[in-house]
This record gives sequence, structure tokens and C-alpha cells, in this order.
Amino acid sequence: MRTVSIIGNRPQLMKLMPELADVCLWTGQHYDDALRHAYTKQIERCGEVVDLDVRTIEAMVGACMAELSCINPALVVVYGDTSSTLAGAIAAKCLKIPLAHVEACLRCGNELLPEERNRIVVDLLSNYLFDIPTYGDIMQERLHEYWLNEMGRQQPKNMNEKWICTIHRAENSDEQTFKYLCRNIAMYVKRSRLYLHPKAENHFRRSEKLRLPSIESAISYREMMKELWNCEGVITDSGGLLREAAWLGKKVIVLRDECEFPELVESKRIKLVGRDEEAFRDALEASDWNSKVELENPGTTDKILGHLGIERRFNDSKPENELCNASLQV
Repeated sequence: MRTVSIIGNRPQLMKLMPELADVCLWTGQHYDDALRHAYTKQIERCGEVVDLDVRTIEAMVGACMAELSCINPALVVVYGDTSSTLAGAIAAKCLKIPLAHVEACLRCGNELLPEERNRIVVDLLSNYLFDIPTYGDIMQERLHEYWLNEMGRQQPKNMNEKWICTIHRAENSDEQTFKYLCRNIAMYVKRSRLYLHPKAENHFRRSEKLRLPSIESAISYREMMKELWNCEGVITDSGGLLREAAWLGKKVIVLRDECEFPELVESKRIKLVGRDEEAFRDALEASDWNSKVELENPGTTDKILGHLGIERRFNDSKPENELCNASLQV
């Protein structure tokens, strides 16, 4: 069965299953080289990578339809909730190609957010819905693989009291809001390191008044995991990063009013503060954090490939007798 995966941003590089990408269409949604090459192992295993080099949703739909018409695959696979995901889903549906949505059925309850609208539409268009409760979280599987193969099953540490910060969502990326959030970080966090998304970098560079201890451009997945391993906590609006940090037992302050993962809020692994300065300060001072490390392999790849009847070609896990689904208290 010939398959096509359509991706366009950094988290989708990590979620990508090469077994479902005889051809991988990279839309160009994230055009920064550091983001593009943040997690190269998965994309290097694809049969063929086609760079569409487009930006807008309209151009993505057209480019995806043109490529899919030539390839004529048996299945199109999309991941998450981005513009690339929506474009790939629309293109597949227009061409009557079966569509699979990995990380389906997530909802935050706010349909004003473009990501929420994308999820709803893509789920409606999909033939296969691979949701997290049933199939597990592919990002958790990737983190577990990294822990086994790159970190030698070490326990995460909180050595440097540093806070990792990222801001990229549309509601936080206008210049005024971005500066306000940076001001709060600078005022209340003693040691912070802000990693700039390309669309926020211009805001920061234009403002001489913004002063943070450390400013960095985007870094690779491997480098980010090393930073997470030793930090005290994370301040972010990223749905992917908040999960990874929570699984590593870090304090996670989320610059959003709602979240697709209420179980993480209820278990006090993350705290939603939105853009409220007082809530942000209270979260930094809170003493009721759940610091339990949960590094486990949900077997998402095997479950999805098994459902589709596709054989797994790549396996980054160590032999079964070496696997240890860790639940460590730090």
C-alpha cells in the first residue's frame, strides 16, 4: 500500500511514521531551517520527500492536490492540528483518497482558535481516527525512544534552576501581547531562556526594552530534550512541549486559558495561566506541583500500523527484556 504523509512543522516531524510515508510532502508552513531540520531521523527514513515550499492554506491545498494526483496513493496521513493538516485533509477528500488523522479527536473547547477548528474539520473528513486514549500519544513514544537510546535511561535532574520558555501561538504572537508576556518572564523568573519562534523573533529584535537573561533561536529536538532534562520548569503555549515537560516531571506553566489535556491540569502537572500576571506569579510560587516522571512507551506506532495492516520497518526501542516503563519519583 503506497502512502503519503503531509507535514509542515516541527512537532509533525517528530510524530511522522516513516512506514506511512512512502512519500512525505513538506508544505513549507515552517520555513525556518532550524525548525525544518529539528528532528531529521524520521524524515530521512521516508521513501521520498517533496518540498512544496508554500505558505498559505490556499496554496497548500493546491500544491497537495497536484502532488497527490500524480502519486495516486492508497492512503494519506496527516498529524495534529496545523494548516498543513487541514490542507492535506481537504486535498485528500477532494481526490477521494482515504485519509488517516493521527492525534485525532483532541478538543480544548474554544472554537475561536484556528487549531480547534482545524481538528473538527479534519476529524469530519477522515476515514481513520487515531486518537490518544485508544492508540496512545506518538510524542510520548518518541520521548521514550530518546530516553532509551540517547539518555541511557537516566533520571531527569533539576540542576540549574533554569526555566525554558517558548511562545508561538497566534493569540500570543502579536507584538503587544508578546512583549507583555516577555516582561512578566523577565520580572518574575530569575533564570530563563527564551527560544524564539521565527514569527516572534522580529517582535523581540525590534524592542530595545525587552531584557531577558538568555535569548536563543530555535534548536533541534535533541538539544531541547537536553535542556528539558536539567531545567526546573517550562513556560510555554506549545501543546507538544507542555506534554514532554510534564512527562519529565517538570513544572509547566501554560500561557493559555484552555488546554486539550485536562488530565494534566487535574493532576497538577501543568497550570493554565493565560495572560494573567497574578496567575503567572502564583504558579511560579506554587508548592503543589506533581513532580512524578512518567517515561513509558504507549506502543502507538505498532497499534496504528497493526490497525492498517502495515508492517513496521523501523524500531528504535531496545529489546523487550530491556524495556522499562518508568514511573520514577524525583
